[in-house]
Amino acid sequence: MSKSRRFRTTYDVKVPDFPKSAKAINLWVPFPRATSDQDIHAIDVQTNIDYRIEYEATYGNAILCANLDTEKIDNIDLVVTTIATRRERTTDFNQFTEITHSGWQLHHQPQLQPNKLIQFTADILGIARNIKEQHSNALDIAKAAYDHVLEHMQYDKSGDGWGNGDAEFACSIGKGNCTDFHSLFLAILRACGVPGQFEIGMAFPTGMTQGDITAFKCGYHCWTSFYVHGIGWIPADCSEAAQKTDLRDYYFGSIDENRFLLSYGRDLILPGRTIDDPLNFFTDPVIETDSGRAVYFEKKLSFTDI
Repeated sequence: MSKSRRFRTTYDVKVPDFPKSAKAINLWVPFPRATSDQDIHAIDVQTNIDYRIEYEATYGNAILCANLDTEKIDNIDLVVTTIATRRERTTDFNQFTEITHSGWQLHHQPQLQPNKLIQFTADILGIARNIKEQHSNALDIAKAAYDHVLEHMQYDKSGDGWGNGDAEFACSIGKGNCTDFHSLFLAILRACGVPGQFEIGMAFPTGMTQGDITAFKCGYHCWTSFYVHGIGWIPADCSEAAQKTDLRDYYFGSIDENRFLLSYGRDLILPGRTIDDPLNFFTDPVIETDSGRAVYFEKKLSFTDI
């Protein structure tokens, strides 16, 4: 039986004061959503601003949005409290058989295309070509890509350049955090024609039942799913496997319950945002002036098991 975890999360955002030159402030904050692995029981929003909930077009991410007149308000105090249950997801590969079908790719185009930092470089295309020469079905291709990432990367946040989810950086440098691991994994998958999904949110420390997790794993954790026709979306967490080597087999096909999804996808177009600069990934608030200048904010994440 799969494990589950019921908890309360608090996503606290404060902007003490606005830039004096700004006439308006625009805000976007990731808003909790239910998935097949994640039940949302209740959401409470305490704030001094008027807001609305909108949805990002490509992946359906829920977003708390606000457009503020600086003549009427001069700060932001926002606390989103969520009660949720997260379930472990596992895959019994013995119960399923991959089905060959020529039309299913049409339904997963965003998960097959490159992103700004998930590019099909010459090196990545070479890796993909070598994998496809040895494997013909999607499940075996995904396992070979997973093994390649774990054999060629180290979880290492020293130096510069890590944490952007840059597949080319990960491929050439061979180290980084969860975004770098999974960007390389997704680049190889997609270059092989296997749909790969980027997923990101909070992570809860093992053995901890409550507390401030703002800085834990850089304040976020990401993982992936890949699609095999006849089986569906299968989870994989390369960076956890790199840090917990005894669970390497587990994290191909399974993810634990110690996480909370905030958003899917890369290169996100936020509703109503006028700047032509897609968001790399979405865990932090995006708060900007009417001219597009970033606004300083304070963020705190906390959780309690219930």
